[in-house]
Amino acid sequence: MVSAGAPVLAKVGPLKEASIVYGKLSDTERLYDCVAQTDRRLHVVKGATHYYAGQPDKLAEAAGIVTTWLVQHGFHA
Repeated sequence: MVSAGAPVLAKVGPLKEASIVYGKLSDTERLYDCVAQTDRRLHVVKGATHYYAGQPDKLAEAAGIVTTWLVQHGFHA
């Protein structure tokens, strides 16, 4: 079970409407559920605190998830 305060990344949308949503699990799940696009993914960074303070491993995990998604959707130089 993930606590309601755990940071969550929701990556949503086709290329034209791509977005990344970050927030508390309960808020992010509600946002994620409202998105109608089929190209969406919800990833929970388990054990992360808000702002990833003192958790470089969790921050690296979140950054990797976002970076991979951006590259997969053509957002790279």
